[in-house]
Amino acid sequence: MMYDLLLQLPLFQGLSNEQLTLILEKVPFHFKKFRNNEYLVHEGDTCNEVIFILSGRIRMVTPALKSSVLIVEDFVGPFTVPFLNLFGTETASRCNIYAQGQIGAMVLDKANFLNLIGMNQVIMVHAMNMLSAVAQKQHTILDLLAYSDPELRLASWLLTYTSYSAMNIVIDAEINDWCNMLSIDESALLKATRILTDEKCIEYQNGKLKLIDRYGLRTFVSRNDVQK
Repeated sequence: MMYDLLLQLPLFQGLSNEQLTLILEKVPFHFKKFRNNEYLVHEGDTCNEVIFILSGRIRMVTPALKSSVLIVEDFVGPFTVPFLNLFGTETASRCNIYAQGQIGAMVLDKANFLNLIGMNQVIMVHAMNMLSAVAQKQHTILDLLAYSDPELRLASWLLTYTSYSAMNIVIDAEINDWCNMLSIDESALLKATRILTDEKCIEYQNGKLKLIDRYGLRTFVSRNDVQK
């Protein structure tokens, strides 16, 4: 049962039971329980471990635009908490993460994580893919501002700055902050939110936006981008 759960984590997908057994025997994972609303990570904490959510739900709150915008996302285990700040010069976490109900987690410190990815080529490839997927998003940030239509700018922003595996995605911002992020005025913002609401991709009211249909949003961008 535990092996089946671990093999659902992206880092371990493709491993055999024998390979996973060998890893568990050699790598000192720590298993933890977190209570409802207990924090796993605080914004500003040094990122020195990788956290695997085995069961339950966590909430990740990421500030943007000097903390005037909050991106709120829920994730359900099995799930690997992104470890983008584990390496590089910026090692402080950019988000707050806390439990939604009781959760079970598996934690591995940085040194042992490096040993882990050195032990198995499949795990190394998965780790590199997880890091590169975020790096490859960066080109879309410049593409976003190339759209003249505000609805395409908004849709692209949502696809770029939220996770495909998240649930209950809500972005809380003042109207002026939305306008600043998208480089549009208020009337263009209202037009964009109206169009995407009619497409049943989002719900929007007074700056607070809930992402309803990510696949529909991606389809909307692809369809309208081709038409331009």
